[in-house]
Amino acid sequence: MLKLWMDRKQWEEQDRKYLQWIWRQCSRGFRVPKMATKFLTWNVNGLNSPQKRRKVFHYLKQFKNDIICLQETHVKLEDHKYLMNAKLGTPYIASAPEKKNGIVIYVRPDLKVKVIEADKLGRYIIIDLTIETKNFKVVGIYAPNQQQGKFYELLHKKLIDSDCKSCIVMGDWNGVIDVKLDKKGSSKNIQTKAKLPKFFFDMKDDMELRDLWRERSNNEQDYTFFSDRHHSFSRIDFILITNDFCSRVKKIKICPRTLSDHSPVWLELEIGEKSRRTWRLNENLFRYDVNVLECKKQMKEFFILNMNKETPIDMVWDASKAFMRGVLINQNNAYRRKQRQKKEELEKEIKKKEQELILNPGDQKTREIITLLRSQFNMLISDQVATNLQYAKHNNFCNANKPGRWLAYMLRKKQKTRTIDKV
Repeated sequence: MLKLWMDRKQWEEQDRKYLQWIWRQCSRGFRVPKMATKFLTWNVNGLNSPQKRRKVFHYLKQFKNDIICLQETHVKLEDHKYLMNAKLGTPYIASAPEKKNGIVIYVRPDLKVKVIEADKLGRYIIIDLTIETKNFKVVGIYAPNQQQGKFYELLHKKLIDSDCKSCIVMGDWNGVIDVKLDKKGSSKNIQTKAKLPKFFFDMKDDMELRDLWRERSNNEQDYTFFSDRHHSFSRIDFILITNDFCSRVKKIKICPRTLSDHSPVWLELEIGEKSRRTWRLNENLFRYDVNVLECKKQMKEFFILNMNKETPIDMVWDASKAFMRGVLINQNNAYRRKQRQKKEELEKEIKKKEQELILNPGDQKTREIITLLRSQFNMLISDQVATNLQYAKHNNFCNANKPGRWLAYMLRKKQKTRTIDKV
C-alpha cells in the first residue's frame, strides 16, 4: 500500500510539473530554436576532369552546406550531367556554350527554390529561395576581367528587376574593394587596375550590400587568390549581404586554398526560426455540431483529470486554453484534410463521367450527373474562397489606416539605414 501511495504521489508531482511547464510556455510563447544555414562560395577553376570533380565533391561534402555556389566550372550546358551530385543538393546551372565560365548553385533538396534568371554566358545566376518563413534571393556571379563596368551595370539592373530587397550575392568578383587591405605583393599600377569599377560601388550602395567579413575582421589581411604570374595575393572572392542578414550572421571565414587557386568563403547564418504568428480560430469548425460536442467532451475530461487541491486553479485554467487550442488545431487539420480529399474525389468522378459521355454523347443521365458533380465542386470551392475572403477582410481591417506592417513596408528604406547590428 505504501508503494502504491508513493507511486501515486510521483505521478501527481509529474502532472503538476507538466502543467507548470505548459503555463510558462503559454505565458511567454513557445521558443523555436534558430537553425544554422551554411553558405559556401568557391572558384573551382574547372570541373571537366573526372578526377578533379571527385576531389572537389568529396571536399564539399565535409562542410555539410545548405547552399553551395561554384564558379568557373568550365562545363558546357549540354554536359550539365557532370555537375549532378545528390549529396551536395539540387543543382541550378548557368553555363556558356563553350568550355569557359560557368556557375552552379547547389541547394538542399527540401528548400523551395525558383530560378529567376541564368545567364547564357555563365556569368551570373539569380534564384529565389525560401527557408521556413524567410524569403530572399541568392545570386551567384563570376565577373569578367574585361569590361567590368558594363557587367556590374547590367548586374545592378538585374538585381533591381528581380526585386532583390533581401539577398545574398556571392562569387568571384575579379576585383578588390579596398586596394590597401585586399591586395598585396604587386606594383601600384596593377593594384589600381585591380580595384572594382564605379558601377560596382553604385550597385553596392543602392542595394545596401555589406561586406561583413571585412567589417568583422577590421584591418586583418587575408586573401582568397594567389597569382603565380604577378606573385600577388588578393581578396576577390567574397559574400555581400543586405542589412536584414547582418544580425543573423553567426560565422564567416575564408577557408584554406586546397584544390584550386582560389579559397572557399564560408558563411553561417541563423535562418529558419519560425515566426510567432498569432493563432486564429477557424470559425467554420463550429458550423458542425460534431466539432462542438467534441470540444465540450475534451474540455470536461481535461478538468476532471487535472482539478485537484495541489494544482492552483489559475494554472489549470491557463493550461486548459493551450489544451483547447491543440484540440481545435487538430480539428482544423482534419477538416482541411477532409475538404481536400472530397475535392480530389469529385475531380476524379467528373473526369470518369466525362470519359463516359465522350463514348456516349447522347446519354442524358450522365450529363445530369456531371452537372450535379460540378455544382458540388463549385460549392466546395466557394466555401474555400469565402474563408480566404474572410481572412483578407480581417487583414485589411487590421492594417488599413493604421501604423502597422503596410506602413512599415513603405518605410523600409528609412528603417534599414537605422539598423544596429553591433555595438
